[in-house]
Amino acid sequence: MKVLMLAPSLPFPPHWAAGIRRYEFLRHLSERHDVSLLTYVSADEVGNVTALAELGITVHPVAAPPADRRDRRLAQLASVWSTSSYAARSIFSAAMKEAVDRLIRSGGFDVVIIETCHMSGFDLGPHAISVLDEHNIESELLFRGFLTEGGPFRRLFNLIESVKVRREERAAWRRATACLVHSDRERQILLRKVPGKRAAVVTNGVHLDEFRIGEEPPDRNAIVFTGAMNYRPNTDAVTFFVRQVFPLILDQRPDAIFYAVGVGPPPELRRLAGPNVVITGRVPDVKPYLRKASVYVAPVRFGSGTRIKVIEALAAGRPIVSTTLGCEGHDSMLAGVHFLAADDAATFARQVLRVLEDRVLASELGQAGRNLVEREYSWPALLSRLDDFLADVVPAMERVESHQKTARALT
Repeated sequence: MKVLMLAPSLPFPPHWAAGIRRYEFLRHLSERHDVSLLTYVSADEVGNVTALAELGITVHPVAAPPADRRDRRLAQLASVWSTSSYAARSIFSAAMKEAVDRLIRSGGFDVVIIETCHMSGFDLGPHAISVLDEHNIESELLFRGFLTEGGPFRRLFNLIESVKVRREERAAWRRATACLVHSDRERQILLRKVPGKRAAVVTNGVHLDEFRIGEEPPDRNAIVFTGAMNYRPNTDAVTFFVRQVFPLILDQRPDAIFYAVGVGPPPELRRLAGPNVVITGRVPDVKPYLRKASVYVAPVRFGSGTRIKVIEALAAGRPIVSTTLGCEGHDSMLAGVHFLAADDAATFARQVLRVLEDRVLASELGQAGRNLVEREYSWPALLSRLDDFLADVVPAMERVESHQKTARALT
């Protein structure tokens, strides 16, 4: 089968949740099929294309528009008066449109995997078979940001953007042949809006052998959070924890150290660093920090989808304290069994202190979490669902017909 993935960014090195998912999809599919990737690539990423090519993936790079924080703010402001969302406008380019047209016309692909609704605005022709891989309910994420984030402009932007994205994502769901989502909750949301749509759940996972537990004791003072720090829900989570939760913990445990581990911390996060707060920036591997953690925290106050960071912490056998939202979508995770739940600063601090002080509780939570991951979150098992879904969406008898119809439509 010939597979084309249409993605907004190069998923290598896979250091953030969306990148990990795309990389695992591509690596797995390339072992079985003829796989191509069409994606934006920035100037400093050109060398990373080779790593994917070595897996047998044909990469078609399109130069990414230059990223400037000031230009982005102006573009967001200008987008308020547009009928299209900022996300859709910022991801569209004439160069990408030309590349899509060229590949669809000449590639003879059996299926196109579209990474998020924001990439679905390119014309694939009337007969292309497409699978839309949704990482979040994007409009829900934005609306939750409106309810949570401070700053009047940011809140107004999130509200207006959520309305536009809601319209765009539902149109994308209708256009796609089929959809992938991260959780059954999101599948039900999609089916309520587009009844009868073929949709399946393939959540994120881990490679269990990469997360060995019990090899070394954790640092008794270490509290860890991981994620892409330039992602707004993570920026908010770290800010909330450092400003509202951590001072309550330090009152009882003045030797505690909080590590915010991940790429791209914006200036407002770097300013939070201090004697007890470490903002690492990009690291080669988060696993040493997970091994270090006496408690893993997920103080997530808005977002959507599921969180691979939580699965990684479970796989590492770390006890977790999380908001309810931080574990949303992980349907088998039970509060009090696999993690401790807390949705306000005072409760969050108390739960973290409980884990730091009660090593039996910490061990029980960690072992329960590891057992859960071994049962349900192994990448090989999850990717077999992807195989089954694609085989169902693109049955062998339709492949030649799809090629012929696409060729006729575009000539």
